[in-house]
Amino acid sequence: MKTDRMNNIDLNLDLTGSSNPELVHPIVRMARALGIVSLVISYFIIAVPFYPVLKAKPAWTKNHIIGPILRGISKLVLKIFGFKVTQSGEFNVNEGTVVVSNHLNAYLDMMLLWSVTKGSFMSTVEVQAMPLFGQLAELSGCIFIDRRTRENLPQEIESVTTECKKGVNLIFFPEGRTHDGSELLKFKKPFFTPAVSREMDILTVTMNYQKVSGNPITSNNKSQVLWYRHQKILAHMWNLLQFKSVEVNATGEILKASDYMANTELHVADQAHAMMNANFNTIS
Repeated sequence: MKTDRMNNIDLNLDLTGSSNPELVHPIVRMARALGIVSLVISYFIIAVPFYPVLKAKPAWTKNHIIGPILRGISKLVLKIFGFKVTQSGEFNVNEGTVVVSNHLNAYLDMMLLWSVTKGSFMSTVEVQAMPLFGQLAELSGCIFIDRRTRENLPQEIESVTTECKKGVNLIFFPEGRTHDGSELLKFKKPFFTPAVSREMDILTVTMNYQKVSGNPITSNNKSQVLWYRHQKILAHMWNLLQFKSVEVNATGEILKASDYMANTELHVADQAHAMMNANFNTIS
């Protein structure tokens, strides 16, 4: 009940003194930043005591403790940033499979996905090494992989498969990196293996960033909303906090195991790519 009341708070205040109607007042911008910091600190305070439990019983802790906390906090963070997220399509899938999505904003896409579906992320050791973000990712139960070497790939796939067998959905970005939205990048194939080996349906989530402060996102303004490592992350976050709203649509579509197993001509990764590409609106 308390979370529902917090979700109804209107943070897009329009105080007098803002010269640009597309931007929030500087005071609101600062309040948003302080709200983000407060939520990050709150998450550490809440999650740290559960860290020993996360290590001892990772699947149960992710599904019943960490997952609900992350979903609530993610919705609040998106609210503070002025995000308006709509859903379309189908999102109901059996637990213990993989969820795949395109990747356009390296620090907000995870929260967008947590707000519409359940699961733990598969991330990279580079993210694990990032100050603050690495600690947040570890406390969320992320599985970290090393993309720089293929020597540990079989063991990493096995660890992901083990998590799925325990009933945890594994979320990952098959493109492997963020980009500017001009096209859907080719999908990397190995980490579809846990779903294929168990013949599980795969949930594809296509995210389309549509508008910023009511204006369509185009090649002229996309760098202000998407983050693909073209700018320092804190500077980009501070810039994004000034906009009144960002509209994003998440389209869910399920790739049935019976369908991808029957199609022997295309790898499952390519089938997922074709499905998501049909739902993806390029930004040009």
